[in-house]
Amino acid sequence: MAAEVLPVVRHTPVLAGVNGTDPFLLRDRFLRELAELGFAGIQNFPTVGLIDGVFRANLEGNWDGLRLEVELIEAARRADLLTTPLRVLRRRPPAR
Repeated sequence: MAAEVLPVVRHTPVLAGVNGTDPFLLRDRFLRELAELGFAGIQNFPTVGLIDGVFRANLEGNWDGLRLEVELIEAARRADLLTTPLRVLRRRPPAR
C-alpha cells in the first residue's frame, strides 16, 4: 500500500506493518527498501502473540518467533527507523 499511502500523507510519519516472524524475510535489505520508499519506521505486525494454534507453534518452534520479532525491532532502530514499543503478553492460566 506504499504507493497509495505515502504520496498523500505529508505531515504524519507512516509506519510499515512487518511480520518479524517471516522466515524468508531479508531483514536488513527490506528495512533499507522501506526507508527508501519513504516509510518513517515499522510496526511489528502480525505478532506471534496474536496468532494461535498449530500455526503459532510452528512459527515459534521452527523459527523462534519472539526472538525474530525482537531482532527486527533492534535492526530497525539501528537503521534509524521509528518503531513501536514491543510488548510481550503472557496468557493467563485457565481458571480452576
